Amino acid sequence: MKRMVLFGIFSCVLLLSFSGNPVTADIVVDLNNNALTLGGSGQYDEALALYDQALAIQPENVAVLWNKAGALNAAGRYEEALETYNQIDPGYNPAGVLISKGQVLDSLGRYDEALDAYNQAQAIEPNAQVIEYYIAETTSKLNAADEEPAQDLWPDFVATPTEGTVPLTVQFTDTSTGTPTQWSWDFGDGTSDALSNPTHTYETAGTYDVALTASDEDDSLTTTKYGYITVGEGTPDSSVDSAADPAAVPGSGVQQETVGNESTSILPDLTITKLSMKQKDDVIAGTLTIVNKGGDAGEFTVEYFLTDTYYPDKAGGNITTLGTDTVRNLGSGQERDASDIKMFAIPGSLSPGTYWVGAYIDAEDLIEESDEGNNVRYDIGMVEIGE
Repeated sequence: MKRMVLFGIFSCVLLLSFSGNPVTADIVVDLNNNALTLGGSGQYDEALALYDQALAIQPENVAVLWNKAGALNAAGRYEEALETYNQIDPGYNPAGVLISKGQVLDSLGRYDEALDAYNQAQAIEPNAQVIEYYIAETTSKLNAADEEPAQDLWPDFVATPTEGTVPLTVQFTDTSTGTPTQWSWDFGDGTSDALSNPTHTYETAGTYDVALTASDEDDSLTTTKYGYITVGEGTPDSSVDSAADPAAVPGSGVQQETVGNESTSILPDLTITKLSMKQKDDVIAGTLTIVNKGGDAGEFTVEYFLTDTYYPDKAGGNITTLGTDTVRNLGSGQERDASDIKMFAIPGSLSPGTYWVGAYIDAEDLIEESDEGNNVRYDIGMVEIGE
């Protein structure tokens, strides 16, 4: 509501100033209006393309620059939005431009600069309550940032829903720690997005891996959730007799191989080939790689744990579970990418001492494998728990 009030105060009407050929002016007006419509429906890339066409005709048109900056801001492209606001004539609605720049700086976590912009705007419009609101809000964020140490960048996300039938529209929400300024989503169906919290519709049945690459000024990391979205056909096909064909049952963990007239089951063989976990304060985070050397595997879990006793080929000693992760449909010969970051809080009840970090595939032994003796792996490092 506050942002709507601000828009009403400072930029209720954006007038285009034209000179020269009136036909040229009409073209810019049409491009600007069409871009506004596209941006209002979330089609930011298409809108920005039209704004650029208009600016190619009239590079200093303040209305087009203002609207383009707003579209960049809405798309999460804050640095570009800030650069565009800086191109606007300083004499054009200076308080409004300063407030808009302050909002972008706030989104970037540059609270000192945002507060400076708001204070300059207040000097121009001393009685605007919306400016007082933004000053108070940013001051609160600035104080909180001073009190709490900055968190490292760790990408993470959630989605709702994660399963359904075509067409399935999913809302993805960024839950990364740190202060990411750029996002790159890979939805697993050949499409991508650069918004922080995008919505995506899956049009084809299947199981999809989803990856989020979050970036800040210092780093860029990727988290991948394998088999995260499951999309089924709208109408089940009753002609398939799944009971007669175990391979037709998704997640059955059984692959059929036909030799001559006989069908033989090929069991999965799941192995952790790499585990790399690091401790930072009260958090353990890192990656692992799983390879399936046998037949297709259904859904299974990976348990991450701490133990005070090292066993080369099994989980033993006093085990404390850190958390679990679900892997869906790891096919024959497939590998789970080691860029998938997992992060766990160290339980506060854990006694001081030195611990090994381990991971255990299918700890509940729900999947029959050709080799059950290679499901545990330890990280070569150790975790120190202090008093």
